Amino acid sequence: MNKLGHNDEARLQLRPFPQEPPPGRSLEDYWKQYRQANPDYADRIVMNNIMGVGFGSRMVDIVRSREGLAYSTASTYGAGLERPGMFTSRATTKSRSTGKAIQEMIKVVKSMQTQPPTENELNGGKNTYLNSFVFQFDTRSEIVNRIMDYDYYGL
Repeated sequence: MNKLGHNDEARLQLRPFPQEPPPGRSLEDYWKQYRQANPDYADRIVMNNIMGVGFGSRMVDIVRSREGLAYSTASTYGAGLERPGMFTSRATTKSRSTGKAIQEMIKVVKSMQTQPPTENELNGGKNTYLNSFVFQFDTRSEIVNRIMDYDYYGL
């Protein structure tokens, strides 16, 4: 159990992208609910790491390495304590291969719904997330600011 009262192992159980948004809501509205305080926030970060962060991610393996459609490709997901999260994916490609690169990127995103991560992918996604904290708290002011944010938002 961490300081916020969450069981980190339980929180990092990856859930796939939703097949459909809840009834009466668009997918955009569905994703807007995810802020850092949401218990599923860590899951979304780990999922994004598997999908498109660095070499070994699905986006790089498929769009860049296998298909040869992009010099670089990645996905990002981030959210604040007040602002909802946003998911993006991108690729650096030639004009003539833009359409095909977009199609492959969409396939990778959709694959997160149907192809659960391997044990290796899951461990890599978790490690990437946990190791990112080293760079988020490398000064005293960053540590104090995070503690103040948690206190202000009741986390």
